[in-house]
Amino acid sequence: MACVRRLAIPLLLLVALGSAACSSSSTSSPSPTAGLPSESPPEASLSTVVPAATVPDLYGLTLKHATSFLATATLALGDVSYKTGPAMVGTVYKQDPAPGQKVQQGATVDIWIAQGTSPTP
Repeated sequence: MACVRRLAIPLLLLVALGSAACSSSSTSSPSPTAGLPSESPPEASLSTVVPAATVPDLYGLTLKHATSFLATATLALGDVSYKTGPAMVGTVYKQDPAPGQKVQQGATVDIWIAQGTSPTP
């Protein structure tokens, strides 16, 4: 302890430098990087986390309503195909991905809209 008071060196610095700081026979001071790893630690990579969204059920909706539902779910409209299908004319009868699936926000949902003659009820 007398060595610390006499040299006015904080205890942490004394520990970092080792006992050579108190030795009067020491002619060279240790390197400031002595005892530290020679390689720098690897840089931490920050990954972007994209929140998930649940694909809504678009069956039976018009194109306008399907687009609105997708926007509310933070999804986008993908490809739109018009084909004869088992639904009322002008409504969605098929979608991909399926309702309830988890996808990244901003993902697209493809839809198929019925055209032609409506199926008989």
